[in-house]
Amino acid sequence: MQYELPRYIEEEAKILGPLSLKQFMIAFAGIIISALFFFFFQAWLAMTLSLILMSGIVFLMFGKIEGRSATTVVLGMIKYVWLPKVFVWQKPALKSKQIYVETLRKQEPKPTEPEPEAPKIVSEEEIKELARQLDQREPEPELEPEIKDQT
Repeated sequence: MQYELPRYIEEEAKILGPLSLKQFMIAFAGIIISALFFFFFQAWLAMTLSLILMSGIVFLMFGKIEGRSATTVVLGMIKYVWLPKVFVWQKPALKSKQIYVETLRKQEPKPTEPEPEAPKIVSEEEIKELARQLDQREPEPELEPEIKDQT
């Protein structure tokens, strides 16, 4: 079974004669602005401004720049000028609070620790004397924990 592929999908629908809706709206806006020129300026100035405006309007309606419609290109230019730019590859600026400068400090000498004393040599008689003194001592009474009555 074969399927029919749609053709001309990139073309806008022609609504008003040979004009699409977007082209008609651009032409209508140009005509309204030209009419306003005749209300606010003298005839010769209004004719000159209307001629310049309508040539630009015709270019916007039918013109193409590198395969794109002129309205798309002009709107892209306006957006480029008007919107803020984002520079992706720019390094972030350092704030003064982010900068740490280490200053040279005077290093005080560390106090030397005393060397550990050599083990004391105790004779056998001194050990026996210590054992006898410990045996003579009475054991300390053990403290029993107090249990409180919870009644």
